[in-house]
Amino acid sequence: MRSLAATATAAALAGLAAAPRTARAQVRWDVDLASGATQRVLTSKVAGAGDPGLGASVDLSGHIALLPLVRLGLYAHHDAYALAGLGVRDLDAAGLDATLAFPWLRRDVRAYARLGLGEAAVHSPSGDGPAAGWGSFTEVPVGVGLRFRLGRRLWLTTELTARVGFAFGGGAYGRGSWGDDALAVGLDVGFVWGR
Repeated sequence: MRSLAATATAAALAGLAAAPRTARAQVRWDVDLASGATQRVLTSKVAGAGDPGLGASVDLSGHIALLPLVRLGLYAHHDAYALAGLGVRDLDAAGLDATLAFPWLRRDVRAYARLGLGEAAVHSPSGDGPAAGWGSFTEVPVGVGLRFRLGRRLWLTTELTARVGFAFGGGAYGRGSWGDDALAVGLDVGFVWGR
């Protein structure tokens, strides 16, 4: 009887010791770092002000799988753009991000769609425009992308993203400002590390 209890205890302890490895092997995650160009479309801008030119952008995101094709995570975004004669506006955004993988591409090429919700902070340097200072708004980034396998866990990614902005506030927005950052379209290329 004692040997049966000892065997059962040893089997239970061995199962507990092996459980974290099994669970860890099932966790799917990714970290994405990409850079590219973003074109902003401004609304409610000052009379005579043109649209901004292409601006450089950098994106960082991380996700954990909720279901086999659905991942939830966080994103951070930075871009800067110039308006002729008015200077450069810096924009930083962060928020929640979800991706949905398309099931028909599963080996060395993967397609996905993403949807996010975040808050953006904007800075127009003093003296660089009619409404210099800080501002903020809510954004909804929506995108589609492709990933190409480079190694066991390394992927090359390219993504086309549209960012819709609303609920503008602060000194960088309002009467006499450069305009509201209502829409941005970006194309990024980068790398993904994950499982």
